[in-house]
Amino acid sequence: GKPILAKEITLEDESLKSAYYPEMDLGAQATYYSDVVTIDMNPPVPGITFPTPYHAQYALTLDVKQMIYDGGAVKNQRQVKQRSIGLRQQDLEVKLYTFKQKLARIFFSALYLDDNYTILQQNMQQMEKALSEAETARRQGMLLQGDVNILKAARLDIRQKMAVNRHDRRAVTQLLGMYLDTVFDAGVVFTVPPPVPVSSTALRPEQQLFSMQRSWLDASIRLQKVQRRPKIYGFGQAGYGRPGLNPLNLDFKPFYLVGARITWNIWDWSRTNKQQKILTFEQQLVQNEEVQFHQEVDAGLIRIREEIAKLEEIIALDRERVTLRREISAEYADKLSGGTITPAEYERQFTAWQNAEIQLNLHMKQLMEKKIDYLITRGNLKDYEENK
Repeated sequence: GKPILAKEITLEDESLKSAYYPEMDLGAQATYYSDVVTIDMNPPVPGITFPTPYHAQYALTLDVKQMIYDGGAVKNQRQVKQRSIGLRQQDLEVKLYTFKQKLARIFFSALYLDDNYTILQQNMQQMEKALSEAETARRQGMLLQGDVNILKAARLDIRQKMAVNRHDRRAVTQLLGMYLDTVFDAGVVFTVPPPVPVSSTALRPEQQLFSMQRSWLDASIRLQKVQRRPKIYGFGQAGYGRPGLNPLNLDFKPFYLVGARITWNIWDWSRTNKQQKILTFEQQLVQNEEVQFHQEVDAGLIRIREEIAKLEEIIALDRERVTLRREISAEYADKLSGGTITPAEYERQFTAWQNAEIQLNLHMKQLMEKKIDYLITRGNLKDYEENK
């Protein structure tokens, strides 16, 4: 979009500057008059006669018009147009920024799926080990086939989760590829550097958009003020026709004239004044929108900070729970090997450990996402991208 807008602003500026160039019009005219000026002298004076103009008259002319002074109208028109296109460019930046927020959410979905898949692989290894020991115990007559089937069913559950995970991962990868106009390999590994505190001044693209809107409105108001200033033009005409400028000469003759003209719109029924008031109201609306935007950003930052604090506390508890569940699952694995518990009891503890791991992973990714969301909401995304 930006290259197109850059070309557009160049063409628009060249078009407006052409108002300073001379205007040239080539014209041709053939006219038939039903009556022409005649001079009759009564009584006639001997030796004196006046020619009678032709009823058919012809002229080929070249008219030239050169603006000398326009009260600053073209200059202000160029400023308005340049700032208008600048507004459109900045609007693209705002949309791109919002698009990056959307991509960040999709990207973290891929990270979450990858981490969960690693956990599921580890769980599958544990389940395969437990199932192998259960098969040995069954052959020794210590367990029934139904007990072994409980672990087989648990293994199928893990396989199912792994299959769902991979399908979801492919969908997310294709979605990212579509938005980024690229093709990712199925096994592409996504990584994200942890967000770090930034000290630079935050700047959301919307803030610059508001500033540019005010600048455009200021230029538009100035344009309205100069529209009614006097305008001075120089003009000239060169031609060839019958008659020329002397109507008494009936031959085809070349002719020319030069001059200057001033125009001044002294009364426009208050249209300019009303338009200036409309633009002033627009300035007030932009100011109100900017205040509301900053309030929404501040409110969003408050919510995100609380979410970060909440997730940090939850993760600390998740870590403790995962440690306990891992120890319990290990103890139950030993008991299963010794035949003191049933596979169903082991499967319950194993599933609890699995769920705890997944919850910890989810909350850790959510914490990282919230920290990056904080940078995005504050307006430090560019700093984070440059520090990656």
